[in-house]
Amino acid sequence: MKRNSRFYRIVRWLGNTELFFRPSRQIPGRWELCEYYSEPAGELFHVKEDQMKRENQFWKLDFGTGGNFSQQTNLPVPFLKGMEYCKWSTSKGFVFLHYSETSHQAEAYRFAVEKGILKLLKKDKSGRIEIFGFFRRPEKNN
Repeated sequence: MKRNSRFYRIVRWLGNTELFFRPSRQIPGRWELCEYYSEPAGELFHVKEDQMKRENQFWKLDFGTGGNFSQQTNLPVPFLKGMEYCKWSTSKGFVFLHYSETSHQAEAYRFAVEKGILKLLKKDKSGRIEIFGFFRRPEKNN
């Protein structure tokens, strides 16, 4: 009985604390798009890293530790228009990009961080993929 209560306390502690390895703790910092999917006109297309390099396409994100967000992009996919600088937050597997500190309007992206890759997914109201991007940390020599 005593062993079970210790185990229960450890499990409860693990569930209630925000540990370092949790995905939301790994988001702050700079990320660069390395591959993406999009479905703007009802047809899914996939752009790989080598194609992005050939066409000089990029999307750079900066999730500041103070909740500040900035981006730079030249992708031919319409998203986050007019949101070069805004605030960000996370909740229950979503990253929210807020238009302003006073506005309740925000863009919601599903996210995961696995093996050093940040995955962001945004769908439109009909369920089509607006963007499903795979991001890496920038290389040190950039």
